Amino acid sequence: MIKFIKGLVISTLFLLTLIFAQNNTISADNAYKYVGEIKTVCGKVESVFYSYRSNGKPTFLNIDKAYPNNEFMIVIWGNNRYKFKPTNVRLTCSVHY
Repeated sequence: MIKFIKGLVISTLFLLTLIFAQNNTISADNAYKYVGEIKTVCGKVESVFYSYRSNGKPTFLNIDKAYPNNEFMIVIWGNNRYKFKPTNVRLTCSVHY
């Protein structure tokens, strides 16, 4: 009986996590609607530019459309680049305009 209850609790928490994650996931072209909120933007990285000569050495990730037609851009500052692997990056951040 205790195993059943533990399994039920774990299953319920898993389902709630899925529901919550779905409500916080948005597309890159809808990000402007959520300025100031914390959301997960889903999309394909279409182009990347590492501005090694600029202050802070930023890396720009353009989501769903390449620059200059991008609707959503992620900036990773040089001092944080080591935290990201080249594949399967998932970022959750606040949307700023």
